[in-house]
Amino acid sequence: KNELPTGSEPDNEAVDTGCNSLVLRLNETDYKEKIAKDRRDKLFCLVDQTMEKMLADLEKENWYHGCLPFEDIVGLLKMDGDFLVRELEPEGERMAMVPSSGIPLIRKHHYQNAIPIDGDVLLKNPIPKQKWELSSEKITMDTKIGSGQFGEVWKGTMKEDAKKPPVIVAIKVITSKDKIGYAIDAAVGMAYLHSKGCIHRDIACRNCLIDVKKSIVKISDFGLSKQVEVYKIQAHERLPIRWQAPEVISTRIYTAKCDVYSYGILLWEIFNNGEQPFRGMSNKIIKSKICDPKFRPPVDPTLPIVIQRVMRTCWRADPKKRPMMAQVARFLIHAPAEM
Repeated sequence: KNELPTGSEPDNEAVDTGCNSLVLRLNETDYKEKIAKDRRDKLFCLVDQTMEKMLADLEKENWYHGCLPFEDIVGLLKMDGDFLVRELEPEGERMAMVPSSGIPLIRKHHYQNAIPIDGDVLLKNPIPKQKWELSSEKITMDTKIGSGQFGEVWKGTMKEDAKKPPVIVAIKVITSKDKIGYAIDAAVGMAYLHSKGCIHRDIACRNCLIDVKKSIVKISDFGLSKQVEVYKIQAHERLPIRWQAPEVISTRIYTAKCDVYSYGILLWEIFNNGEQPFRGMSNKIIKSKICDPKFRPPVDPTLPIVIQRVMRTCWRADPKKRPMMAQVARFLIHAPAEM
């Protein structure tokens, strides 16, 4: 016996047509909303495609400078009528009406026809990109070298439209004596910071600069520095694990003696030609082993005995048994005769 189903028919229902397809029934309200959504999606897609093409065309123009800071513009726009186009990131939302033909056509209209863009302002002389302005297309990112509060540092390759042979670069060979000098300079710099009640918290080769004229090392990058004797590290703070003292990992307490430990790692870097400490190990493994007093970077037995002694003393598990940076500096200054 066939009976008609009771109850009201659902507004939206998927009906099997028997032809390997489904027909979706929509009530009038849902249908209108679907049509409106489809139109919006198509419009946004069209706008995105149009903007993408406009930006691609704009980047081909020699007078488009991308994200050029205002400070650099001052040195480029010198004469009346000089002009360029750059990218801005305004605060809040702004709406701009740009014809689909794009900015290049606007520039052509005002530039070639000498039509002012605002009052008596004329576009007379387009300022081309400078040699020092690099496009992302010319840079290939290879491997990540490091990171800090400012961002990330990558090793990469730059492609240039060079018509001349590559520049020959002469690099000075660093001797063992030079390295000892760098170690002393860094120790003196750290001793000075500690004398002023400042803990650096990010001592590493990457944060040391060399004054080539005076051939001395200067401590840099104070993004993590604190003007305190003891600092409690916050849960959200990221740490350069390979340079951290064991107590930093276990207690998240930082003192000047933690800087001393990091200086020992810096010393290891200097005498290993900038090699990464614990190369080949993940931060997770290092964190799990660092509290073991025997877990330290391997010390080259051919290094000067004084340098080996300073490294191992700075790496002592008990921070109370580590020297002060002033003691390290004095020791190295008076030790070269033994090296």
